[in-house]
Amino acid sequence: MKTRESLKNLLLVVLLLGMTYLAVMTWAANNPKGDYFGLFSSEDEELVSELEFPDVDVSPLSVSIRTANGRHSAIYDTAAVEFAYGQTGTILRRAVQSASNGKLVDEQAWLSAIGSTASVLYDYQCDVPMSVFSFWYGNESPDAFSEYRVRYLCLSVAENMVYLHGKSADGTSCFSFVTDVPQEDLSAAVSVFQPNSYQIGIESNRTGTPELLISEEIPQVPELRVVNVAQVFDANGLDHLLQAFDLNPNTVSRHIEQDGSRMFVEDTSTVKITSAGVVTYSDLRTDLEYNTGLKVRSAAEVATLWEKAEAARELVVSIDALTDSLGNLYLENIVETADAVEILFGREIGGVPVDFQRDRAIARVRIQGNRISEVEFVLRRYSASATNSILLSSKLAAAAETSEEGKELFLRYLDVAQETVRAAWYLK
Repeated sequence: MKTRESLKNLLLVVLLLGMTYLAVMTWAANNPKGDYFGLFSSEDEELVSELEFPDVDVSPLSVSIRTANGRHSAIYDTAAVEFAYGQTGTILRRAVQSASNGKLVDEQAWLSAIGSTASVLYDYQCDVPMSVFSFWYGNESPDAFSEYRVRYLCLSVAENMVYLHGKSADGTSCFSFVTDVPQEDLSAAVSVFQPNSYQIGIESNRTGTPELLISEEIPQVPELRVVNVAQVFDANGLDHLLQAFDLNPNTVSRHIEQDGSRMFVEDTSTVKITSAGVVTYSDLRTDLEYNTGLKVRSAAEVATLWEKAEAARELVVSIDALTDSLGNLYLENIVETADAVEILFGREIGGVPVDFQRDRAIARVRIQGNRISEVEFVLRRYSASATNSILLSSKLAAAAETSEEGKELFLRYLDVAQETVRAAWYLK
């Protein structure tokens, strides 16, 4: 009897363990949260114990270096920009991390900095609060940069010290910080560069912006082939896209609208994929107590601007990985309103930005409070063709087009939803 009773108890234990295992596996199957796409899932902790610095490479779109022998610039050439930034980027990071005694300076101080010997000018082609860049570069007090916006950064030597300068996109604000970078380190970093044919605007005796890079060289920029990724997504790619927005592919409600747009709805979250290849996400929640949706991880109850920018960056990078496209995303603009922050991202290919009609960014993220409420992403896959765009040199283009002080010459790809995209010069 005891043996039969023991066997009975053992069978009950095995049965209970089996039921538990099946319940866990069923839950896991209905909640496919991969490590990569769970960056903002509702299962993450809302608060982190302390300020975390992300490993972000804030690469510029161009670098211009002034040495005792002349100027060396890298633009519209990924390898050349990466080399120039690779030689000087570590020093820039140290400069941002150690920056102190910040102050506004006039335009003349900025021009002196970018034209001085042993200086490096970085152009990010953005309009962004410097506090976000300082966070990504590892400065422990991003608040010290809150009053400044930046497009350009410059390292220069004056009075045997290395200074960090910056200038806003609209050109109305310039600033300067003292750093603890040794003068010898910056001088050694720039000494490896030999002059090439580039000048900046203030050195060329031409109208236009003083930072404009001008050369007689013709940029070798390929034409691009374009694919609407929304039309070629397989089931696995679609599932990963839904997971990026914290939607469960196995339980989400699906339907197709009259215009052909695909709709995916889960609770108050909606993902829409249009036939033109634009994916939008919206979260209509008004009660922030619900533990759902895309949230911003923060070291405090209220997320800082730089934490919101990092949350947006992580999200759009995860989506972009699904497109398998040539080029990289870069932070283009941050717009703050009373109740929200909008963070815009562009794409550059070989250092040439891609523009869309109606000033649409390739990615837009809207954050309200500590949650991501709206996202728009243009799903495009770009690849280089064997044919180069037909272009003038920047020097000839500037001579032909630049007629007003302050106008800037841009090389851009303009995507108008055709199969081929060509680069061209634009005046802005």
